[in-house]
Amino acid sequence: MIPVLQFSPGEGLFHRLNPVTKLVFLLCVVISSVICPSVGFLAVLFIIIILLAWISGLHRPLLAQVPLLLIMAAGMVFLTVITIPEGTVIGSLVPSMVPVIGGAFPITLEALEFGVLLTLRFGLIIVASQLFILSTQPRAIIHLLYRAHIPVDYILMFLIAIRFIPMLQIEGTRIQEAQLSRGYNPGTGIRGAVRRITPVIIPLVSNSLAKTQTIGLAIDIRGYRRARPTSFITYPFSPTDYLAVILCILLIPVSVAVLFT
Repeated sequence: MIPVLQFSPGEGLFHRLNPVTKLVFLLCVVISSVICPSVGFLAVLFIIIILLAWISGLHRPLLAQVPLLLIMAAGMVFLTVITIPEGTVIGSLVPSMVPVIGGAFPITLEALEFGVLLTLRFGLIIVASQLFILSTQPRAIIHLLYRAHIPVDYILMFLIAIRFIPMLQIEGTRIQEAQLSRGYNPGTGIRGAVRRITPVIIPLVSNSLAKTQTIGLAIDIRGYRRARPTSFITYPFSPTDYLAVILCILLIPVSVAVLFT
């Protein structure tokens, strides 16, 4: 299983970009996905980002999140269908032949379009954020946030969060495999899925609490807040960075133009 939110070493296009360029890319994608109401434009932008990830060799971690995106899409479409009953009706969630409640929860084209729009917006934000994390070393992210005058406490919380998530994912998988190797059979179906989670959550939470104590002691030992942090690493801009920043910034006026067309 491919860990999420973990730096992936490489020499692809995104790896060679300056961290500031990648942050501008993330911000421009988020702004464009929020202000643009066109499903077609967002779909094209999503495909372009996936192609850039493939060129950079980062497509596998993104494709591993496809099941999560599909579940999110189904949830978004379902919520919009039951909350937007007005419009061009093309069917219903409850078939008309069902007694009493037949034809309930009509499905409209407007609801489906809005559900797809929300899915693309959240999908673009998730994919762009993962590309930023996958292609940027944690020390570069710290340096970038510190140069942006973000308080050190928030930088530390962000770093611990992005380091803990893949760690918890890997440890949860190991605990589950250990339970199965001991002959634990939770069964099948929904009941089996619930029973499979219980023996994983308890040791995972216990180990996480133990790790927090270790991290707290390590922070105190290293003299946190005692001195001004310094960095001996520079991240120069290249012609590719300037070109990428210009293209990312142009994405916002294009989104505004699509909004008013």
